[in-house]
Amino acid sequence: MIRRPHVAAVVAVAMSTAGAVAGCAAHANPLAGPVYVAHTCTAEDVLVDWWQPGIPFGPMPRTLRETPSEPFDPVAVVLCETGYDLDASDEPTAVLVTEVRYEGDLGAVLDYFAQPSTPRDDSHPDCAAAGAQAPPPVLWLVDADGRATLPGLPTVRCGFYRDGVMDTLVPLDAVDRVEHVLELDPEA
Repeated sequence: MIRRPHVAAVVAVAMSTAGAVAGCAAHANPLAGPVYVAHTCTAEDVLVDWWQPGIPFGPMPRTLRETPSEPFDPVAVVLCETGYDLDASDEPTAVLVTEVRYEGDLGAVLDYFAQPSTPRDDSHPDCAAAGAQAPPPVLWLVDADGRATLPGLPTVRCGFYRDGVMDTLVPLDAVDRVEHVLELDPEA
């Protein structure tokens, strides 16, 4: 089998300081979405852009609440890189998901999420010439208790996500790595 990682990544993000959250108060709250009991990179809702027939998806974690009812203090970043295992004829045989946990000063990650989205305007001339964008990274924010939220990426006029989210992970320390191989069912 040939392992070929795809360019796009799935990212699970967790922040380390309450001060970073307070520093973003003037922007949209990136921590305002549902809170789950844990993050996942193998559920169908997360891998929607990587769908292949026969993927044995994992379950989506149980929702604790629809919006945070108390401060959500993230503590780490979990990057989920996604790609395929291919056979000799370049047909996918498995979806590969690698979770890498990062820790450190996560202020830049929160600043990225706090950016406002530009209203979508597909009639703008730039949108007609824009072409396609790789599947967007999926970003989880995870707290010290393992609870997680899945913030939306800020977007620009044509509906594409803003550049730079992967750059926010560069200064952080990778502290853990977990690999998942989701073998495709050839009968599906």
